[in-house]
Amino acid sequence: MPRTTSLTFTRLEGEAVIIDHDITVRVHHCKNGKTGVTIEAPDDVDVLREELDGVIPVEGQEQDE
Repeated sequence: MPRTTSLTFTRLEGEAVIIDHDITVRVHHCKNGKTGVTIEAPDDVDVLREELDGVIPVEGQEQDE
């Protein structure tokens, strides 16, 4: 199994976390128990909601049949 890195944190609205110098995860808003998050990443980085992983084909990868 590949090594993984994990970070648990809190952020206020407008604050961000930077990953690998070129991916920014920013808290966009917090309202009614929901948090809006904006992810800024280079074009060659796939950004996908967890529930869609494996459902939507990713460019350059073959889809399982």
